Amino acid sequence: MATELLQPVVEDGVRITNFFNGRLLTAEDLRREQDAVRDRHRGLAGAVGEGVVQGLEVSLDTRELPAPTVRITAGLGFNRDGDPVALPRDVQLRLLPAQPQVDPRAGLFALCDDRPAVIAQITNPGFYILAARPAQGLSRDQVPTVDLSQEGLGTRCGAKYAESGAAFSLIPLPLPAGSAEAPLARRLTELTGTIATLVEKWRGNDLSVGLELDKALSRLRNGVAYWIAGHDVAPARVASLATPAPSGPTLPDAPLEALRSAGALAGCDLPIALLFVTRRQLEWVDGWAVRRTPVPRVEPDPLSLAGDLPSADGIAAFMQFREHAASFLADKPALASAQVRASDWFLYLPPAGVLPLHGTAGTAGFDAGQFFPALRVNGPEDLAPARIPALLREALEHPPVDLSATTERIWLYTVTGPRPAGTAPSVLFTSYPLEPDLELSPVRITSITTWAKQTEEGTGIPIVHVGEPVVVTGKNFEASQNAHQVLVDGTPVPRLSIDATDTRLAFQLPALPDLPEAGRPALLVVSNRSTSAFRPLKVLPASAPTRGDVDVEFVQVTPAEPLPGEAATFRFTVRNRTAQQATVGLTLQTSEPSWSPRLLPAAAADTSKPITGVLLNPGEERSVFVRMEIPAAVVATKKFTLELIGSAGTVTGSSRELEFGVHLPSNTPDLHVTSIALVTANPPSALNANRDRVSVSPFYPAQVLANVAVDMAATYRVRVDFVTSAGAEVPLTGWSVKLQKTNETPAGEVSYTVTGQTTLTPRVVLSNNYADSTAQDGLVRIRVTRQGQSVPAGQEQVRDFTFSVQRIAYWWYYYF
Repeated sequence: MATELLQPVVEDGVRITNFFNGRLLTAEDLRREQDAVRDRHRGLAGAVGEGVVQGLEVSLDTRELPAPTVRITAGLGFNRDGDPVALPRDVQLRLLPAQPQVDPRAGLFALCDDRPAVIAQITNPGFYILAARPAQGLSRDQVPTVDLSQEGLGTRCGAKYAESGAAFSLIPLPLPAGSAEAPLARRLTELTGTIATLVEKWRGNDLSVGLELDKALSRLRNGVAYWIAGHDVAPARVASLATPAPSGPTLPDAPLEALRSAGALAGCDLPIALLFVTRRQLEWVDGWAVRRTPVPRVEPDPLSLAGDLPSADGIAAFMQFREHAASFLADKPALASAQVRASDWFLYLPPAGVLPLHGTAGTAGFDAGQFFPALRVNGPEDLAPARIPALLREALEHPPVDLSATTERIWLYTVTGPRPAGTAPSVLFTSYPLEPDLELSPVRITSITTWAKQTEEGTGIPIVHVGEPVVVTGKNFEASQNAHQVLVDGTPVPRLSIDATDTRLAFQLPALPDLPEAGRPALLVVSNRSTSAFRPLKVLPASAPTRGDVDVEFVQVTPAEPLPGEAATFRFTVRNRTAQQATVGLTLQTSEPSWSPRLLPAAAADTSKPITGVLLNPGEERSVFVRMEIPAAVVATKKFTLELIGSAGTVTGSSRELEFGVHLPSNTPDLHVTSIALVTANPPSALNANRDRVSVSPFYPAQVLANVAVDMAATYRVRVDFVTSAGAEVPLTGWSVKLQKTNETPAGEVSYTVTGQTTLTPRVVLSNNYADSTAQDGLVRIRVTRQGQSVPAGQEQVRDFTFSVQRIAYWWYYYF
């Protein structure tokens, strides 16, 4: 039977006790009222979502089988059913099922009676989910009960309160066999097999396997967290969107959802930790592998993209790395931690995280240069504390960093300002760069200059033909951030001059659709990221010839071999091969727009103003010049491209894309770097008596203080590299070498700017991989380069100092 408008639909709804005068109330009536309140609260809890609100943090207490223990802090969460899971106090939980006993909850509202807890005992190696669920019991406080037949006299007693709390259960988490569609599961399966083999060797007192076992356990803990987050099933879920149900493929479930579908994980169970057990012990407890902040579930949504689940997974990845790294550092010596490579101990890194650094006072931490060796690292850059929230919000929406991929990139940031007392240094890393601050910068147009400098009589509106050059001056164009845009009556300007700045834009007027022969008014719009400015134009059809050619030819570059830190000038000729005078607009394209390219009418940059085109008679040709400032930091042999395009109305010519290279300058000794020497080392025994050899233990790095004496005001770059005996730079197997200024992150190069005679004191940090038995001896070169006006053009003045390194056995005095 159809339902009509305004007709209440109440059948099978929430049933509330109807109170009226004279009604006899029983305990059953009052419980029904409690049930109705709980049902309403469940609806509200559904808006909050499933997850942990606060507390319920699980930490390892004892490891020994068969009854290890964990500690759980008081806290609150909501399960899938919408019921609160509240633990009123901290508990020590013994991971054994309780002995059967009489249920003290008889007659109470039961939240999970129809879904009994999975009773698992830690007897077999594998993964176990520790879940919390609501529980109720009767208080020991008693109140008298009165029967109607006893004339108001109490004849017996009952419990005064029903108390709410939590109970805990263990649910086995099976690890399925991996496949080509589930590569992470396959890697985890291989890892568990490796761990089982290493555990058996360890149980046989083969202590040499301890390090490899620790690494495998760490990689497993890291990888299983991303597997539980659905890292393997996301691609299949995306593919399934192309074919909707029921004809489409069955959507794969993430591991916890698969457990729920199988009935092993009930709707009243709230996962709070993941445990991993081998035959020797409980190896680790990881809360954030399964713990999530409250997430409302939006259905149907196969990718959970409409809700907040991706953000919750990003937060969980951030927190899981933080806790994993903290427990890792607590178990490892402070100096050894600085030698850790991420790929040895982790399968993935979160899209954003904080890496604690090894402190100068010996505090436990990592070395950023060692930690990210296989990744393309940008930075570190300074970051104001106020910008951290925006960076994390954006970065946590991105996928994790796969440490097995060679194309992954990492951005590093150091937080500016004083560090709180007692805290270790750290670096913030993300898989996504921070966008510049979006501040409201109003665009202003102060003038518009056209090639013919014509204006409309009476209004002063500029008149311009299609294809003619236009120069717009003003402010806040944001061209330096590539955030500018120019439209003419809604038509984008496809080619802006490469020398655009925040105060000057040059371009050729694009062809407009449906432009009449007499022309028409048009609106010029210049925009940055936040605002726009408008100016009227009158646009006429192209006046340039439609037959003929424009030739653009490259002539030469000065100097013939462009050098780092110097300007290079490229000469072109532009020829008008049409039958009449024509304005040839010029557009420059280059692969290196950051090198300040300028298009000039003469080779002398200091006396020439940039141009956007040339006026040529038929058959006339003219030279134009492109000047580029090549940065000093550019690597020699770097390739870059240039192309100059000339347009006269509908006629276009091009130099075609030309490739050039930056050449290696000749080196001359720098007499203003008077000496380079090694002075002291930590530990002292690392430096020999002649101060020309450094000995390094596999477990601990050596820090060697160098003195570089200079006698001239300038900027000095100090680099350190491994070299051959012939002086060629080569990597040295198993070794790492960095330079460090006071309280700064070690790097391959440091810079000093001095005002006169002084001594520079860079610290050389040497280490070798204690797990790499092929680490060999070799040579290290310290190179000092002077920069600035005092350096003759084309000459990089340097001074080198070379010393040897050797790998030795452990420094035993560290243990005494």
